[in-house]
Amino acid sequence: ARLHRRGTIPMAQPRLLNPSLIDSTYDAINLKGYGAGVSSDLSDAINAALAHIAATSVGKGAIYLPPDTYTLKNNVTIPAGVRLIMEHGAIISINSGKTLTIAGELDAPLSQIFSGSGTVVLTGTIEKIYPQWWGVKGDGTTDNAAAMGSALTAAAAITTSTTATGITIEFPAGLYYFASAPTFPAAIRNVRILGATGVVWSTTYTHASVFKAGFQNAALFDLGSGSANLTIENVGFYGGQTSVGGSLSHN
Repeated sequence: ARLHRRGTIPMAQPRLLNPSLIDSTYDAINLKGYGAGVSSDLSDAINAALAHIAATSVGKGAIYLPPDTYTLKNNVTIPAGVRLIMEHGAIISINSGKTLTIAGELDAPLSQIFSGSGTVVLTGTIEKIYPQWWGVKGDGTTDNAAAMGSALTAAAAITTSTTATGITIEFPAGLYYFASAPTFPAAIRNVRILGATGVVWSTTYTHASVFKAGFQNAALFDLGSGSANLTIENVGFYGGQTSVGGSLSHN
């Protein structure tokens, strides 16, 4: 019962898969069969499943998390050749000071999959990430400053080298509110912030990706002097100033 064919994993609802990934033919190991649960340490279940995969002749595979909240209490690395598949409603809460490193592929819905004050490091073959994975919402009222900071930190970890090919943070259409400026890493390089393509900015924000600053007299984006090759495309800005224009600043 620990193994499920990729096409027969029981789904609570449509998964809204990460559209940038090609479907996998690997058998997916349900981590609940290895003890993953609300009160247990998810790293134990991941390590047990990875040991099983390493013992196979292929040495590659996939691990699957059904809907639930799981706590990562220790550092763990998902190696290259292993795909992490997360169901809609599955969230990994990472304890403070702990790191989840994903060196393989990540197959996840366009909803929150990470929480907690720990760190996510994505070093695998990932070309596109979604801020929704850290809880960013385009509903016009949720303060996205902290969640956006987490997404930026993960993106910077992928492209710390100036020779890196780059990573895209894609924002679906929505009004993204910031009560304060998100914290940018000291040096963020080769990152593309991409809004909804092929749409026209409008006052309804229904079909556009718009960043709204809910504060005054400060920059929404304040980039470190070590930053390079940051591009922002198809994004509208709604300034928080009431009497003077808002600002987009590089120090």
